[in-house]
Amino acid sequence: DAEYVLAGLYARQAWDLRDYPLAASHAAAAAQIALEGRNTSAWWNMTYMQAECLMKQGKLQECQKIIQHLLEHPMATESVGLGVRARQMLAAVCHGQGQLTTAVEHAQEAVRLCAELPKGSTLIIGALRALIGALAESGRLDEAWNYCQVMNEETDEHSMSQLAGEVAWVIG
Repeated sequence: DAEYVLAGLYARQAWDLRDYPLAASHAAAAAQIALEGRNTSAWWNMTYMQAECLMKQGKLQECQKIIQHLLEHPMATESVGLGVRARQMLAAVCHGQGQLTTAVEHAQEAVRLCAELPKGSTLIIGALRALIGALAESGRLDEAWNYCQVMNEETDEHSMSQLAGEVAWVIG
């Protein structure tokens, strides 16, 4: 456990310093330690962090392979939140590679999964944001606008101001 915790802390510290190659390396090491220790949750989280780091570096194909591997894991179906996070990232990766049809499909699946989450969840906003971006880039502006309206309905007077600001930015 101490070895995993240390590797995870190093990964987060490197992330905070925006040293994404180092963060990815430490996250991969932490994921391996967690896997060997049969800590599936820790493995999933550190593997996801590794994928985030690869995405930040523009290594989209490597990131895509890792995210697809995470989506194949039972945790992605057992936990709606994890499934949404992975689908959202996969949509962003496909979008970044110009695979707009595939990006829309993954984002739509993420939004569909969000039906099981509580209203106002930041995961819902993230999934909608990915879908709106992919639709807009695909030239499907009417559909994107419809989802903007859905996104707007996700916020209310109790929403965090940062979340409400992000929603306003996306709609704008």
